[in-house]
Amino acid sequence: MSLFAPGLRLRVNCGFGVLIAIALGLTVFATWKLSAVRDSVERLSAENDYSTQVLEISNRLQIVRRAGLHYMVNADEDSIKEAAAAEADALDFLNKASATTGLAADRRSIYDRVKTDLGALRAKRIAMIGFINEMQAARAVGYRRG
Repeated sequence: MSLFAPGLRLRVNCGFGVLIAIALGLTVFATWKLSAVRDSVERLSAENDYSTQVLEISNRLQIVRRAGLHYMVNADEDSIKEAAAAEADALDFLNKASATTGLAADRRSIYDRVKTDLGALRAKRIAMIGFINEMQAARAVGYRRG
């Protein structure tokens, strides 16, 4: 045995201790970074889901508007049914979207405004149905006289 053996053993043990401390530090740092990445991915996923819902609502409202225009042009029973079905589908989708648990107040407010707008479209469609029916009745009376 050499005179330096106890000192060498201490240096080797300290070296292993330092290596273990560095490994633990790197593990904690990597876990922290992965946690931050996971949070970012979850936030982006939530934003993507919201954007998808908004796009779907927009598409359904476009269908409602097209169905209403189709009714205004054609004024037949099929177009009435198409407009009513489009409104019911859009309203159903909005109710499901706004019933999501943990929905932020601003998003719930947006959904409520869209539902209000959809109700206004429905009221306009119903008024238009009455107006078109009156016009058709007036034409029918006019044709009979002439």
